[in-house]
Amino acid sequence: MLAPGDAPAGAGYLVGIADPRVRQRLADLLDENGLVPLTLIHPRSIIGPDTTLGKGCLVLGGAHISSSIRIGDHCQVQYNATVGHDTVLADRVTVYPGANVSGSVFLDEDVTVGSNAVVLQGLKVGKGTFIGAGAVVTRDLGPGLVVVGVPARPLQR
Repeated sequence: MLAPGDAPAGAGYLVGIADPRVRQRLADLLDENGLVPLTLIHPRSIIGPDTTLGKGCLVLGGAHISSSIRIGDHCQVQYNATVGHDTVLADRVTVYPGANVSGSVFLDEDVTVGSNAVVLQGLKVGKGTFIGAGAVVTRDLGPGLVVVGVPARPLQR
């Protein structure tokens, strides 16, 4: 492993860190040093037609990404997670293992969908929102929330 400043220009990289803010900071540093973001797709994942993935994405084994989906830069779809048709994952979205994002969903930048959580059909989730493990999102969510439970409700801080 090399320090970012020691890697040769043009070398590829993939940031596998979960925190989207840290992921962005490292990607910016690596880009500034002339490195190139790579997208890694496990051969046992499924990606449907008319789906586009941005730069620096990670799709793990068992992930099922349906058709007509737009996935932004530096996103992660973990093992056995599903993303339904006509969904948009903005930059740096993470879908943890076993999570299910239904069709026609919009997940804004830096959203995290926890393990085994569900986001129901046609919903919008605001920037930076964190959906806890096992939560079921049944309505649109604003930005910067942490939601838990069934149905998902904001966690009181």
